[in-house]
Amino acid sequence: MTLDFRTPVAPQKLASLDALLRQWGCTLDDFDMEEDRNSDLGQLFGLAGGVLVVRRRESGEERVYAAGMGSGWAAALVSDLSRGLLGSYREPD
Repeated sequence: MTLDFRTPVAPQKLASLDALLRQWGCTLDDFDMEEDRNSDLGQLFGLAGGVLVVRRRESGEERVYAAGMGSGWAAALVSDLSRGLLGSYREPD
């Protein structure tokens, strides 16, 4: 039996994601997002806060970010958006 530790994203993190994505002309509805606090990947890299999995619904493209305090996940997500790794969006003004 495989245990799945992925959980919905915490409300405060969702609010940050929502604001960030709206700057790029997209919404939370364009993505599936989950936190995984017990993943093998998180444990391998010593990420106490686990990982944040962001998946674009349209393409299925998935990116994984460190999710703990001070991890810089928001900056990494902006970088991926600006490079088109999660699809094509308009850059914020």
